[in-house]
Amino acid sequence: MAKTKPIYKKIQNRFFINFCDIFKSLLSLNDTDIISNIHDASLDDSKKETPIYLYDKKYNNMDAVKLDDMTMSFFHYMKNERHLENFEQPKAVDAICVNQNNEWFLIEFKNCPIYKITDKGKKLNSDVLTSIRQKMFGSLWLLFTLSSFSHKNVFGDDVTEFTRTHFTYIVVVSREKNPDEFRRIHECPNNRYTPPYLSKYVGYYFKDVYMLTENEFSKFISNFKN
Repeated sequence: MAKTKPIYKKIQNRFFINFCDIFKSLLSLNDTDIISNIHDASLDDSKKETPIYLYDKKYNNMDAVKLDDMTMSFFHYMKNERHLENFEQPKAVDAICVNQNNEWFLIEFKNCPIYKITDKGKKLNSDVLTSIRQKMFGSLWLLFTLSSFSHKNVFGDDVTEFTRTHFTYIVVVSREKNPDEFRRIHECPNNRYTPPYLSKYVGYYFKDVYMLTENEFSKFISNFKN
């Protein structure tokens, strides 16, 4: 049986366009600076000599804003336009997509084991967990700040309530490096696994938080309402 050719989805709904317009108006960027794609967003920046993309081109792909790439422009804006000399460049997730129902998806790629083997057995990789949390909160702060400075009120009057009802945080991990997580994902309804260390953010900061591997994330793109 011939393999199905990967699809590519363009995101052209008004919610995504309004989001991109914030970067245009505040940071003086154009579409080519703002809109990237999921494959490029998954680049493992630690592999400088031999670039590795966690999300391979054999999978479905679609438009995305590489929020992590926006932080440098935001940093210059805060220093030059807002005159905040001690401002630090924020950390942000790899990608953001917004569907036609105004559902927001913050996506972080992790090309490493979530757990590490120690003399006392398996242990959660604290550096990875710290990074996931930093990207989570840094992204929320960055989005709220951009929205507050912009003439486009994309989140309404109550931003925290908006995130609890419209924001989903997805961690995409390597299936090869996380076989136990892959098994847990497939044991869950709809293949959406929420690790215990991320469950406390569901309903508090986000509508949902879950983990996928490359395979399940490709299906997510297939079902994405662009």
